[in-house]
Amino acid sequence: MEEKKEKSNILFLLFAIMFIIVTLVVLVGAYGVYLNRPKNFFKTTINNKYLKFNEHKSKVFNFNPAENKLESSLKLDLEVNQDGTKTTQELVNIDFNSDFKNEYLSTTINSKLYDQIKTDIAFDNDDLIINNKMIYEKPLLLNDVLEFNWDYFQNINEEDFDIVTSTIKNEVIKSLKDKDFKTKSTTIAIDGNDVRAKKITYVDKNANKTIEKIINNLANDDKFVKALANLTDTDKKDIVKELKDAKVEKDLKPITINLYTTGVFSKLAKTEIEYDGITVSYLNYKDENYEFKFESDDYEFVYSANINDDKEYDFIVKINKETKVKGVIKENSDEALKVNFEINVNKDTKVNGKVDIKTVKDNNSELTKKGSIIIYTNDKKEDYYKLSFESTIKKVKKVNKDNIKGAVNYNKLSKKEKAKIESQLEDNIESLKELLNFKLENQD
Repeated sequence: MEEKKEKSNILFLLFAIMFIIVTLVVLVGAYGVYLNRPKNFFKTTINNKYLKFNEHKSKVFNFNPAENKLESSLKLDLEVNQDGTKTTQELVNIDFNSDFKNEYLSTTINSKLYDQIKTDIAFDNDDLIINNKMIYEKPLLLNDVLEFNWDYFQNINEEDFDIVTSTIKNEVIKSLKDKDFKTKSTTIAIDGNDVRAKKITYVDKNANKTIEKIINNLANDDKFVKALANLTDTDKKDIVKELKDAKVEKDLKPITINLYTTGVFSKLAKTEIEYDGITVSYLNYKDENYEFKFESDDYEFVYSANINDDKEYDFIVKINKETKVKGVIKENSDEALKVNFEINVNKDTKVNGKVDIKTVKDNNSELTKKGSIIIYTNDKKEDYYKLSFESTIKKVKKVNKDNIKGAVNYNKLSKKEKAKIESQLEDNIESLKELLNFKLENQD
């Protein structure tokens, strides 16, 4: 009895494995049949690209200024090494602070090229405040210069944004007509080799009518209209009117979209858009070969990158068949970007350099990156120009407003003080021009 039971269990296990295999074959086959229909492949491709877009979008919305108090900064420095002499110059520091919920926005520009060029510009409720010692010893309040619509900035939210973008995406898919698809076998050039592919072509011969139909459908979609009204702080009736009144004034030429697929599972390898003598294409083959190309009757731009034996990417940029830039992408990820490059300035002059960018901090409350671009000016790479940067965006509990404390209302100043401000502006603008000319002349 025990032996029969064991045999029965084995038979059941074998039957279960066979059932799983058959099921997988059927499902894969069904999915293959589904994708082999041109419209379904287009639909799947659009949806997949939209999902990729959402992955990046979510990271951006993590620092949504409508929901968070933010402090951002950008610092630029220039290091020069020529003939054994090294000099370092702080170029500019830019700070950007926002608290849209409490109607505050400010930027501070501080250039080390000139001590007094530091300028604070702030929007506080309905007030514009400028703080610059070149202009006046205290911050100046200019409350009758402009009206700031804070509602527009306060209404930015991911939910409404998703509704707007997904609805437009779905309407584009719905506009696709089965009769406008064609397929054929072909080849695509990949790193000097011809690879067999299937070309799925969609031609819209009446783009005006398609766009107008999409816009009309959007106007009749209450969920879309409500979301767009929320984002733009506009009445729903006005949104509907704007959409229904919208017309494509220019007669558009036919638009052709080509998708090239390779392999048994019809993996997308290349996308190509043709319009009025212009062709734009993007190729990604097995994440090993990339190419972006822009072509017109009299111009061609090509960027291509192909994986090498070191698992790095050799890249080249050509304009009208002539190589302008080439190099190696040594690392390209969320954590770092490292590129060595060579620029062909002309037939006799080539310039070498490298890009090095790294992520210092990346979490829910702060994103900081540091990097540099180096241009070498001799073959031994001893002489160079190095532009360094550091950028940060972070969430804070309270935005610093010290730069606008004690602001003086410009309209309440005496005529004498106003005249002094105008004179200061003229004098310092001339001094700034002289300083910049001096810096440029000495740099040469």
